[in-house]
Amino acid sequence: MGCLIEGYVLCPYRSGARDRFRWAFGVLAPSGFATNDGSERSWMEVQFALRGWQPRLRARLRFLQPERHRVEVFDGERFQPTDRLVVDGEPLVPFEEGRLCEIDFDLPLGGGDLTLAVEGLCSDEVLRDRFGMIAGRVRRESRRLEMEVRVGFVAAPLRRRSKALGVMRLRVENVTFVDPDATTGDVLLASAVSAHVVVSVENGAFVPTEDPPAYAAPVVAACRSEGATPIVANDGGSELLVAVPSAVSDDFADAANDAIEDLEEIEEGELMALRTTRFPPPEPGAPAMAS
Repeated sequence: MGCLIEGYVLCPYRSGARDRFRWAFGVLAPSGFATNDGSERSWMEVQFALRGWQPRLRARLRFLQPERHRVEVFDGERFQPTDRLVVDGEPLVPFEEGRLCEIDFDLPLGGGDLTLAVEGLCSDEVLRDRFGMIAGRVRRESRRLEMEVRVGFVAAPLRRRSKALGVMRLRVENVTFVDPDATTGDVLLASAVSAHVVVSVENGAFVPTEDPPAYAAPVVAACRSEGATPIVANDGGSELLVAVPSAVSDDFADAANDAIEDLEEIEEGELMALRTTRFPPPEPGAPAMAS
């Protein structure tokens, strides 16, 4: 799992004209923004071959839902946004956090469309000093995200009746609405970060994309993918990982196995908060941040 989300956690971010959109692995930006801006895509689509008679497929969509933590100082009448607030010697700065979201769904052989959604939130934590006086607050904000999934399946003609082979088409798109005049920060809140899909199959197996069996090679060669790559993640062919190519190491299959094993070992309540600080503007005369 770590290899699929570390780009969001480890890449520092400083807002400014140079960074129009925060870089991270596997970003699915809102479709309206992606169409007009072009710096990020809003969808990923893969085609992969599987064998078996009447296979049953289940999928888990996983991504980080951005959450903005805004620091506000209390001036005696109202709360005002600030880049830094010190309460009893403890400094607080604005930052962004990624909350891991997981949505399970079926992949019907008959195809179909469905919309998956996670709700947003808005909550405030009032900060008081040691005398009980209100010093400020931290406002947590996230957006409701809507993801559209399109599924299609085509049986492949084979001369060998002992084999059953088909091609599954899976497309995931972020259809969350954003205002055309939305800031890049607001667009980020409406994006799914480090998005990937884990697919499992019963009564069948996925055909490996590398060195497929001879009878399936033409079918595998005809499969097309955009924005993501499907990789069979175990020897039995029952698990498939759909992720952006840059989100894993060169040994893609091993990384896929590690990601799925990590997922199985994590228990509810054990997820680490994934946090990225939004650095304040540099002081005058300070050296520039390395590219």
